[in-house]
Amino acid sequence: MDTLLVMNRIMGRYKSILKNEEVNLTFNETLAIEAIKRKRCTKNNVKDVLLKDKSYISRLIDSLLSRGILEKSGNEYLLTGEGEEIYRRTNEIYTFIREEYKKEITDEELDVIIKSLNSIEEALKSY
Repeated sequence: MDTLLVMNRIMGRYKSILKNEEVNLTFNETLAIEAIKRKRCTKNNVKDVLLKDKSYISRLIDSLLSRGILEKSGNEYLLTGEGEEIYRRTNEIYTFIREEYKKEITDEELDVIIKSLNSIEEALKSY
């Protein structure tokens, strides 16, 4: 349970940082924007990244479209100018956070943490 509590605290703190920086997005919206920035995505691509059901993804995409963050091009979605600005801001926040924790955690330790989290994910899948 300790691991889940730590992960929950981390996510809560990240959400708080987004709110304090007036980035009016949910954590999943930031992940969707990141996925779409990397490569134009369909709803199914976003669904695969977020591991959420189709109706949730439809609501999330519709919200980002209505707020002018995304635009549709055929079956794919891409960031608007405002979406690009939001991506830039969230990326700056993440880069700052990464630089801060890298002061305390070596690359080797980070690799161990990531492997451990992947193991936890696999254990949860098998339940």
